[in-house]
Amino acid sequence: MQKWSICGHFAITLGLLVALLNEYTYSIDCLKHNIPVLIMHGMGDAAENTGMMKIQQLVSKELDAYVYLARIGESKEEDIKNSYFMPMVKQLEIFSKQVKEVRDILLQQRSEFLMTLMKNPNLKNGFNAIGLSQGNLLVRAYIEIYNSPRVFNFISLHGPLGGVSAIPHCAPINTFCREVIYLISLGVYSTLVQDHLAQANYFRDPMAITRYLEHAQFLPDINNEKIHKFNATYRNNFASLDSLILVKAKRDTQVFPSESEWFGVYADVDAFKRILKYNETTWYQQDLFGLKELDRAGKIHFYETDGDHLVISDQTIIQLHIFQMSTILLKRVAKIGTIGTCATYGAGLISLYVDAPQADIGGGRRRDKEQVFPGWLHNVGRVPTVMAATAVSKMYLHVLNRLTCDGNEVLLENLKNRPKGKALLTVSNHTATVDDPGIFAGILPWSFLTPSRIRWSLCSQEYCYTKGRLASTLFYSAKTLPIKRGAGINQELLHDIFERIQDGQWVHIFPEGKITQDGSLGGREGPDRDKIGRLKWGVGKLIARADTTPVVIPIYHVNMNKLMPQDENNEVINVLPRANNHVFVRVGQPIDFEDLFREYEKERVKASNAASWDSEEKEKILYSAITRRIEEALLNLEQQISTNIEK
Repeated sequence: MQKWSICGHFAITLGLLVALLNEYTYSIDCLKHNIPVLIMHGMGDAAENTGMMKIQQLVSKELDAYVYLARIGESKEEDIKNSYFMPMVKQLEIFSKQVKEVRDILLQQRSEFLMTLMKNPNLKNGFNAIGLSQGNLLVRAYIEIYNSPRVFNFISLHGPLGGVSAIPHCAPINTFCREVIYLISLGVYSTLVQDHLAQANYFRDPMAITRYLEHAQFLPDINNEKIHKFNATYRNNFASLDSLILVKAKRDTQVFPSESEWFGVYADVDAFKRILKYNETTWYQQDLFGLKELDRAGKIHFYETDGDHLVISDQTIIQLHIFQMSTILLKRVAKIGTIGTCATYGAGLISLYVDAPQADIGGGRRRDKEQVFPGWLHNVGRVPTVMAATAVSKMYLHVLNRLTCDGNEVLLENLKNRPKGKALLTVSNHTATVDDPGIFAGILPWSFLTPSRIRWSLCSQEYCYTKGRLASTLFYSAKTLPIKRGAGINQELLHDIFERIQDGQWVHIFPEGKITQDGSLGGREGPDRDKIGRLKWGVGKLIARADTTPVVIPIYHVNMNKLMPQDENNEVINVLPRANNHVFVRVGQPIDFEDLFREYEKERVKASNAASWDSEEKEKILYSAITRRIEEALLNLEQQISTNIEK
């Protein structure tokens, strides 16, 4: 167990209370991860429809977040009917009442994080919103008019945010459709139609702008286009969004103009001949509802999907949310807000600087160095490094590239539910510098990637811990510990990672001991490879010596080397991100060693019975058998991935 000396107490006294209150508060605030997500369906849809429930399950699983499907009717049939025939203002009233019930719903959930969220005074009433088609107008109106509970981030999927100027499947590019629009316009702004047809509330006829402004009951109001009814609250509320992602369908046959999904409209002059981009509209140039302010702050992100209206893949939805979270994180880490937060992170960074490991003093021997600060303060200081690395890795793997993972539920189950005090040891092949944190950032939800939950790992000291104190602090903030290549299994540096296993933490090891870029399982070279195995025995020693045998999970991945190619000396050829690659990851079942422990019972020496960290020759027989078993598991996963790729 690690200890810290009394000399560190005075240094942390001033920031103690703030740090205790903010360790998790600000790691959550920076990322907005696991915040509840509210999804509002579109016209002709219902919360109970299979498609909506599929989206709910997808988002909940991928983001490890509570997802609420909003509705505008008591039953499925009423939900669908109201999306057509209930005025948007009345729909908004129903929508806003549900939003205020989200907190009560959340309090009934058993998730530890959700309970933490609700206790957090900064976040307890906030959520992220995803709108589909017409549902985006309700989300937008809610943000402008109410926004309590607050919407942090808004993803608009094919939403007619600028209104519609034609009926579906009838583009105003021919005489017939323009005549249809003319006939519709004769009655669409009447009180009777406005009171009974939702779509009339956001029908914007560029040939009848005056009637639209005077009689349309919904869109002109939330656009703040009625000068005598201008409401500054609408602008302030909408501009308070952390991010706005606007998704347009490239071949939309439902919304005309499709640029409405990016807040574009048909020009009032030369109607139907010219489309104004979002920044050419009156509401942008006069900043009527905060769009310009969001744009200038860099908070608007435009995205385009192939295909027709609401033809969106599962992967696209997840990519959008990852992109959104990553963008917010990078901006927030760059400008940490309050004095209290700065003091907290400052204390954490100082603790890392003081306690960061030093290079060995020869032969892999570690310096006698007592830890000054407690581990929880280290985790406070790790927030910027861990979260930034995670965000960049997620963008790298899910936005610039594609990742497919099989068997991830095994890893998640053991991260969540393994017995207290029992360590988790993951082992994998090593093909590129970006393997870690890349792989885990790619396959795990945000909730498992906070400083207190991510893995400990080893880092070659010549690359990580011999470049000065600042470099050592950086790598220590990423929860790595130094190891000296070639110093053997008895080096004292290996004992540092062993202590984490004894404490029941998550540790990741690359048992090859080096990077192998050809995609196959590498490791030991030379004539002894077939005799004693290709993997280093250090991982076998960590498992055999542990007083409580850790859960050991093998992971194999393919094509990470294409993301960051390296030369024969493992030097990175080019740090620029590679794109359009497909990474495959397979997580295996936990490896069972009990039969080996029974067979080599006399050779097994646990830490509690060991006279020193040095190993006797007889112990190495067991270490070899353990690493052979790990090697077999990894080679089996390699074969499974190869078979799947060939299919």
